[in-house]
Amino acid sequence: TAVSLPIKEIKEGHIGYVANAVTDRNDYYKVILPADGTVSISISGQHTGGSAGNFDLYVYDRSNREIGAKRTLGGQSLSLYNQFKDSLKVYSRAADTLYFLVYQNSSQSFSYQISFDLLDQSENDTEP
Repeated sequence: TAVSLPIKEIKEGHIGYVANAVTDRNDYYKVILPADGTVSISISGQHTGGSAGNFDLYVYDRSNREIGAKRTLGGQSLSLYNQFKDSLKVYSRAADTLYFLVYQNSSQSFSYQISFDLLDQSENDTEP
């Protein structure tokens, strides 16, 4: 189940942590856009365990189509305790529901904070 992420609210997460012999590789967030505009996602965090590595951020529409991605957050392979800050913009989105996926598929772990804002907001125009 995706965690609700309201506009401008910061959520904290962990990715790559192990519990009961299962590694947490996916964190999902559900976002409801109140108006048309540009989605601006901010993510920052710290490498907390394992060898050097990174993780990714994906954006999907409600039909499960990938509409944005930022691979290798921080722009490089991060060593233990390195911090990073990164962002992703998804332009020309209508008021709708989106999903963010924080994904890690290796032997590293990270703590992170994620938030989004809606820039260039405008009302949805009616179509004939």
